[in-house]
Amino acid sequence: MEERACYESSGQMVEMRDKGFIDKGSPALNHTDSQTQWLQHKAAFIPTGIWVESEMSKDIPAGFEFGFLPSVGQDKGGKFVANPYTSTVAIAKKAKNPDAAKAFMQFIYTEKQSKAWAELSKAPSNIKADLEGTKAPALTKEAAKFYNSPNTIVSPEVVIPEELVTARNNATVALTKGEITAQQWADRMEEATAKIRAKEKK
Repeated sequence: MEERACYESSGQMVEMRDKGFIDKGSPALNHTDSQTQWLQHKAAFIPTGIWVESEMSKDIPAGFEFGFLPSVGQDKGGKFVANPYTSTVAIAKKAKNPDAAKAFMQFIYTEKQSKAWAELSKAPSNIKADLEGTKAPALTKEAAKFYNSPNTIVSPEVVIPEELVTARNNATVALTKGEITAQQWADRMEEATAKIRAKEKK
């Protein structure tokens, strides 16, 4: 099921590429350069994180308004899919004061602190809090509405080996440039995964 989903997603990328929705020069840009071009209205949309408003604060043109969509590849009427970046928070097994650590975790995962986090970091936290009435920017509020919506599937970030990340990124760039097909993208990923499995067996 997971392999088929990846193949279908890559097929959708091919469709977007062939319809001219992907700038052919974009693979040569780093993420801040691509965001700059987007802010200069040289692109209609850009795949990036909600951090963009904070990261590019010095380069935002007057009157520029941000918008947010979790995904664009779903079928018409289908649910949106959001794949937010996640970080693990844990308490060490031999912590000197585990009770204080537990209390701190309970504190940071309250709705009050979630709203404060959104205002300070300009990004929603993992608490489904209503950000209306807070000082969080409009982009963060809009993103939170999608994350809180029953029409959005929030998929966890899957941690994969770094060499597989590299293989995925290289294959995806090749796909968007028209150098390989969706099937070849899937073949590359399977080949890279097989090499990692072989190393783990040794």
